[in-house]
Amino acid sequence: MKRLDYPWLFRVADAASATAQKAHFRTFFVQLLIFATVALLSLLQGQINPSPTVAKWLNTATAVLLVIGIIAILVTRERRYEKRWFDARAVAESSKTITWRYVMHIPPFDIEGANAKFIEELRAIELARPTLTAADAKEEVVEQISARMEELRNSNFALRKQVYTSTRAEDQKEWYVRNARKNSQTASVWFWTTLGLQVVALIFAILKADGLASFSPAGLIMTVAAGAAAWNQAKRHDELSASYSLAAHELADLKTLLVSCSDENAFVLLVEDIEEAISREHTMWRARRNVRR
Repeated sequence: MKRLDYPWLFRVADAASATAQKAHFRTFFVQLLIFATVALLSLLQGQINPSPTVAKWLNTATAVLLVIGIIAILVTRERRYEKRWFDARAVAESSKTITWRYVMHIPPFDIEGANAKFIEELRAIELARPTLTAADAKEEVVEQISARMEELRNSNFALRKQVYTSTRAEDQKEWYVRNARKNSQTASVWFWTTLGLQVVALIFAILKADGLASFSPAGLIMTVAAGAAAWNQAKRHDELSASYSLAAHELADLKTLLVSCSDENAFVLLVEDIEEAISREHTMWRARRNVRR
């Protein structure tokens, strides 16, 4: 299914999650940049022997940057970007899961009155995360049950199986594969960048100690290295690579069983296992970040 085929709640939560995530890392990056810039200004003050006017300008610039840093911290605390990101992501993932359960006739949506039950479940998901509001995303309010959802739900078993296999199981597996590889590569880049910066700082420190250099920017370089390490830690590339790889392997095995499945009752159990695997990975993601309900 395309994005517009999912319930309105999913699209709002998905967009709100992306917006809050960008805001969270943007403010975090600003703080790291301020640390590095303040270290640079301190280095300049100690090395260029500035005139009173230049020294005043450097001190003023340092003070302004520190004020901006404090404001960024206060804004992050007030806006609660990280919590809004996690809550919106939880709503999006939960909405997506029950959407597939609904269109595939998975309990509790395998009986009459499934439409009412689906709306009830969506409402419960929304109420469980009060930080999410419609204002978080520019999404047109539409029916929660799209025409495509009804079309799939009313189709025969063979078509539902084909769509679920290719659009949900395979697509989700490939998403995990791509992102596991991407996070692994990015983690390596940040690791070697941090290590390289520390080596450069060490070289400058040795040159200064041996009297071969009149000054050493080792402190500035180490501040940048610490910022790079902090950024990598905040992004958790290594952890995500490992967890996404594990989820991809699990989904690959379940998809193999799904392709050869010819019994509708067995299909129901496999869909439940796949949705559980996807939900479990998201639950582990939240647990690694110490996110409480």
